[in-house]
Amino acid sequence: MGNSWGTNQGILAVTKMTADININCNPGVETNVLGIGGTADPLPTYADSNGNYQPVIAGVLTIVLGGTPPSSLVIGFRIGSAVDSDTYTVEPGLLEASAELVIPVFLIGVPSTTLWLSPGSTPHVSILVPDFAVTSMTVGSRAQFQLWRVPG
Repeated sequence: MGNSWGTNQGILAVTKMTADININCNPGVETNVLGIGGTADPLPTYADSNGNYQPVIAGVLTIVLGGTPPSSLVIGFRIGSAVDSDTYTVEPGLLEASAELVIPVFLIGVPSTTLWLSPGSTPHVSILVPDFAVTSMTVGSRAQFQLWRVPG
């Protein structure tokens, strides 16, 4: 059954994404920092009916930089440990030694008719730095995960 486009088109599966602990993000390793139900044992999410759904993440990350800041910092949205479906590069001018950054996050995934069927998929917000570690903080970090029904 396809979408009933024009009827019953709400946001589905609005869910909070959090972290269980402060997470060290080492250079060259994309690290999951937020998940539904936390990062230690993240939960999958799924739509309550068939259709074409586009995932959207909106929130904030608090990130502490070390004595030597990274040359770049990329925030990503991925499912499980797969390739990112959206990324955001933090303005390099903000990357100062020992800074504590509060970064707004708005990431949009690729629409799919299969990813969000039961048993669902496990979305993550991740951080990638190329050269110097950063820490994603539990306090001040959270996001809202949404599935939007889209034409398809």
